[in-house]
Amino acid sequence: MKTAFFTILMIQFLKINSQVEVLNLSLTDSTKKVIYIGIDNEIEIKGFKGNKTISIKANKCDVSKPLYFDKINRFILRGKKTGLDTLLIIEDSIYLSNFIYEIKRVNNIEAILSEKKSTTLTKEEILLNPYLTLTIPDCYLKQNTYVTSFELYYKSSGKYTVPLYENKNSNEKDTIVEIDYETGKEYLNFTEVKYAEDQNTGNYLSDFQKKQITKMKKGDMLMFERIKIMAPCPRIIDGLKITLK
Repeated sequence: MKTAFFTILMIQFLKINSQVEVLNLSLTDSTKKVIYIGIDNEIEIKGFKGNKTISIKANKCDVSKPLYFDKINRFILRGKKTGLDTLLIIEDSIYLSNFIYEIKRVNNIEAILSEKKSTTLTKEEILLNPYLTLTIPDCYLKQNTYVTSFELYYKSSGKYTVPLYENKNSNEKDTIVEIDYETGKEYLNFTEVKYAEDQNTGNYLSDFQKKQITKMKKGDMLMFERIKIMAPCPRIIDGLKITLK
């Protein structure tokens, strides 16, 4: 009799355990059993009944209280230490299920040119997609990152490195006070301000830079420096060197 009773309990437990699902909504594939360190991982628990109290316990993660009053099954987890961790799912103080997750660090954000993960590109490849994008190697995180500015330099095979910018006339007027020494009177002279661009705003190459690239030769190098990004806060990442092939 006792054996039959415990068998029924075990069947019910396995049924409940198979119904419970944990999703990491911060990932491109929410079913991946990965939690990242230093990131707000939004975790959703699915498969439990009614308005019962749900909680998560973990050893290598900080766990928030439920995020919403109307969605008591969502939490924020922040990994603290790399390795494997067991997430215990508890319903009304009763153990419901457990899931093994890998706690990982986020690799460095890298810039790539023309959507190519290569440091050697043809002129045609560059001009087809003349912009920088960002990638995080071996990472499932949804990326809300983008390039806000960069500096571009050109190096001809083994020769000097020069900024790849042109002098332009701005629409601004510079006011200069001049004196007519014959009459002693002062008057204002408005002259157009000339300036040299020293960085790209956004992630695209300028028309001038694209034109210069058409003149480059095999072995010449493009050097992207001081790449500023939002990820989600402003920061500068490592530069990128592209050799023409």
